[in-house]
Amino acid sequence: MAEGQAPWAGIIACADSRAPASWIFDVTPGQLFVVRSAGK
Repeated sequence: MAEGQAPWAGIIACADSRAPASWIFDVTPGQLFVVRSAGK
């Protein structure tokens, strides 16, 4: 966090996702900005 944030993508995903976005896109945690939303 001292170096700041510079994610290369933003993703809107379901709150009940069982696969982390970092696994799907093969990146390390912190390289994506992920927003999880619950609802229909």
